[in-house]
Amino acid sequence: MKTHRARYILGLVLTVVLSLVAVWWFGRPALAALGNTGTPVYGRLAGPVPQSEQRYVRFYAADGTPFTDDEAVPEGKYLLITDIVMTTDGGTDPAAVVSVDLTGPGAQTLRLRSTDNGTLSLHYTTPYFVLRGGERLRVTNAWFSEKWVYLNVSGVLVSNVNYVPLALGN
Repeated sequence: MKTHRARYILGLVLTVVLSLVAVWWFGRPALAALGNTGTPVYGRLAGPVPQSEQRYVRFYAADGTPFTDDEAVPEGKYLLITDIVMTTDGGTDPAAVVSVDLTGPGAQTLRLRSTDNGTLSLHYTTPYFVLRGGERLRVTNAWFSEKWVYLNVSGVLVSNVNYVPLALGN
């Protein structure tokens, strides 16, 4: 009876030890990725985009300084865009058709449409756009849009996309 119980306890201890070793072994890449830090970034246009025109978003660090001389993401970095806000240029009419395309590299496209004169806000928990170094985000207002539009985006500038920082700060 005691031999059977001793074998059971020994088997249980070995299972726990092997489980801890497996967690440590497979958890190593995640621990290394936790060192990745993200810089909060926001982007905006120089002014509203008229109908049938396109512009590129210029990005700024959280302190307000542009992080490049042009609209491109710095080399060796990735920009993860998680928040998009589109606002019309106003006016007195309560209804206005607006159609705006956001185009990233390759096939990354998002069409924003509205039939009122308000603000359209999109907030994603994972990035909608991922821009690599040298890439830009283009905004195009459709020819049939009845309003000019302002666009603001925000996200995180990181050096490693194997780990996406979902929380910035404490």
